[in-house]
Amino acid sequence: MSETTSLSAIDALQSRIGRLERLLDISAQLNSTLDFPRLLHTILQSACDLLDAEVSSLFLLERETGDLVMALATNLPVEVARTIRVKPGQGIAGKVASSGETVLVSDVHTDPAFYGKVDSMTNFTTRSILCVPLRTHAVTFGEAGEQVLDSHVIGVAQVLNKREGTFTEEDIQLFEAMGSQAAVALETTMLYEAMQTTFTGVVGAMAAAIDAKDDYTHGHSARVAEFSMSIGRQLGLSRQQLATLHLSALLHDVGKIGVPDSVLNKRDKLTDEEFAIIQRHPAIGFHIMEKVPAFQDALRGMHEHHERPDGRGYPNHLTAEQISLFARIIGAADAFDAMTSSRVYRAALPVEEALRREREAIGAQFDADAVAALETAYRNGHIIPAGEATAKA
Repeated sequence: MSETTSLSAIDALQSRIGRLERLLDISAQLNSTLDFPRLLHTILQSACDLLDAEVSSLFLLERETGDLVMALATNLPVEVARTIRVKPGQGIAGKVASSGETVLVSDVHTDPAFYGKVDSMTNFTTRSILCVPLRTHAVTFGEAGEQVLDSHVIGVAQVLNKREGTFTEEDIQLFEAMGSQAAVALETTMLYEAMQTTFTGVVGAMAAAIDAKDDYTHGHSARVAEFSMSIGRQLGLSRQQLATLHLSALLHDVGKIGVPDSVLNKRDKLTDEEFAIIQRHPAIGFHIMEKVPAFQDALRGMHEHHERPDGRGYPNHLTAEQISLFARIIGAADAFDAMTSSRVYRAALPVEEALRREREAIGAQFDADAVAALETAYRNGHIIPAGEATAKA
């Protein structure tokens, strides 16, 4: 073997080792997030980098129709990508989804299966495609109780147009390995999101049931949750913080389950004793929910939403920064909804009057940042009070 040949072999080996190291790094990234949009972006960008491709895209199988729906492409806006559908068996992507086998087409113009409609929609010219199935595995039980390894395709990933040269056998192996990791990460994330949707739905139903106890507050908890989310976004809260804030706001009045209907629905002015009963609802809610691990991060927002910066709130007379951020946000949202909703004993206040009252009570009843964010969110059309929503309907 000549010295030149030996050096070429060493270079090739080092290149392969470098790509395998990159694949391991990609695997770690794919398993480090449950944020679906972020995961999609990571998969596609990593595919382009690993395989030196111009464009990558990912289709997910729609179980109801069997269609492949594009989830994301590196060269398309998300809203455009999600309009692209491929029928079962149609085009190279449909063929891969149906067969479960990888397909490499070095020149798409020689393959009658190539589906050129997507190119015409995107003004992109496809020359070559490497498409792999996204397959997941699960253990099920057979008729005799034996364990069976079941696999199914949840979508396909593809890279288009290698920047230099053509896709190789090594590219196929790397992309198939990456596709296996991506499929597991995608299914895990989708199951997590489905679980979160179910969880939020149950919480929302619980909040609605609590609101139904009070003749005056139908829809109140849902509106307070929406207003709180708008305030939180304005304040720059993270996705995870917003999810916890939403849960806390939805359940902020859950303690009213322990307040007698005769007090909740009393049309006359409450006596001091009756008002003291009402004031117990944050503590009641806290003690109900503290037993549930999933609610731990949301507890303070529920418990403290009637505390005030001046210490005159309840149940613990906290002051200023002692009050959690979520509680300060929910407190502003809760009062705003109460003022802008009609009650049997008074009409809804005009929005400008409600905002004026909150501004005047900054430092005493309300947090300055929360009120400012509420007003900005309202001015930008992100908060719609009950009265305005009814008028638009």
